[in-house]
Amino acid sequence: MAKTYVNAFVNAGLCNDLLISKKEGADDWVFSNKDEGQLAAAASLGLLQIWDIDEGLESIDKYLERSEDNIQAGSFLALGILSSGIKTDADAAYAILADKLESATK
Repeated sequence: MAKTYVNAFVNAGLCNDLLISKKEGADDWVFSNKDEGQLAAAASLGLLQIWDIDEGLESIDKYLERSEDNIQAGSFLALGILSSGIKTDADAAYAILADKLESATK
């Protein structure tokens, strides 16, 4: 988990790194971790893409609908970090999170 945090803070806002971004399948760092490590890895995507709402939503989209609670929680945290300080009429973070909070399912 320390490797995830260090990577996220060193590369914050650069939108690219060698550990987490743009890896699929068995190389995906989020799935290489367990429990809270998955939460931290998914949330670190928000820090890597901070303030770039278009690219950031694309990078965390595959984690928003996962069945694992830790990955889903991390992706929601990433969404909040990603859109912090952004004021737009079309608030994507609010729309996604409000939909989840109002739904009857988990």
